[in-house]
Amino acid sequence: MAAECLTTITEPWIRERLQLKHPCLGDVRSLSLPGTSEEKIRSLGNALNNFVRLKSLDLSCNVLVSIEGVKHLKVLERLILYYNDIPSLEEVKVLFELPALREVDLRLNPLTKRYPKYRPCLVHAMPNLRKLDGCSVRDTERKAAILQFSSDLPPLQKSSSLTQVADQRSSDQRLASVDRLTKRRSLLTDSDDIVLNFIATNPGERRATQANFVLKEVKGKMSKSER
Repeated sequence: MAAECLTTITEPWIRERLQLKHPCLGDVRSLSLPGTSEEKIRSLGNALNNFVRLKSLDLSCNVLVSIEGVKHLKVLERLILYYNDIPSLEEVKVLFELPALREVDLRLNPLTKRYPKYRPCLVHAMPNLRKLDGCSVRDTERKAAILQFSSDLPPLQKSSSLTQVADQRSSDQRLASVDRLTKRRSLLTDSDDIVLNFIATNPGERRATQANFVLKEVKGKMSKSER
């Protein structure tokens, strides 16, 4: 049986393997480069630098430990990394900088066993992700990930104290907004009850005018309490 060849790919290698004749690699939208029993990719190098409009990339069944070579693919929507050797979450943080990415497959990579929470971590860090490891990302899963990591930040973000402060501030602001809204609705309900009780216990022609006066007084107190 022939020995397996481990390759650091180059542009000419891609052209030869896929028989690409097009002179402008920037026009290529899809690449499929799965490993074979004879040859597997161990490094991307700079081979993808000119595929700037690439939308789909299949690198399954290779021996990649790093995917740094995809960091410039800003319009990439689909990335298949099934059955590689990616060891940690640190190695996939480059994906967080790809805003168009909608689908990622990381199954059968070492990181999936070493980091049981990798899925909610990626869902939280990649708000546009719609499919992970062949399964759709549901709204309920995304909400759960947001709740989980609003206080328990992913390992990649724990290295930056500034990021922790920013995330905590954002979380506190969301909670404060909810509290203010709840408090305001409660105060409005209380004011309505006071006016209705006043009308019921004060008959007469001037009760509407007096009720308006009472309502203004209540709202004035409400404004003070909000401050």
